[in-house]
Amino acid sequence: MRNHLTIIGLAVSLSVANAARSDGTGVVAWGRPETRSAFTVGILQGGSLIGFDSERLVIGRVGLQVGAGLVGFDAGVTYHYRPGIRSRHVFLGFWSLGVPDDPHNLQMVGLTHVWRSHSTFTTQLGIGAIVAKGEEVRGSVADLPVMLLYSIGVCPNPNAPKGATR
Repeated sequence: MRNHLTIIGLAVSLSVANAARSDGTGVVAWGRPETRSAFTVGILQGGSLIGFDSERLVIGRVGLQVGAGLVGFDAGVTYHYRPGIRSRHVFLGFWSLGVPDDPHNLQMVGLTHVWRSHSTFTTQLGIGAIVAKGEEVRGSVADLPVMLLYSIGVCPNPNAPKGATR
């Protein structure tokens, strides 16, 4: 439980620091420079039923992403197909669904494709390999080697004009 709270605290601190440091050096969208960070809140985000993910572009099209939720977390690396944080990308990451070392915990490593609109909508779909299961999860997951990974959320674009649907 202590490790889980430490990771959640780190994720929240990183997302707040990213929002505060956003330097606006990305591509231009709607005539305004785009930020290099994004914050998503939604269903099955952050390795939880309800959670958040925070991403920051660090070098060109490569970014780092961390997330947390009610009882879970995720972290990984992103690669954007086009320049800018609002573009489609792949996410290679680690998910811990539940508290580590808990009988209900499930841990996976996987790859997802993320669709992020220029306004507010985001969704992801991918596949993850199970690397660890708690005692209670072993019987309910039917010993599957992989699982489907998906989420849907809201990722506001501070640069989008009101009513933008682009």
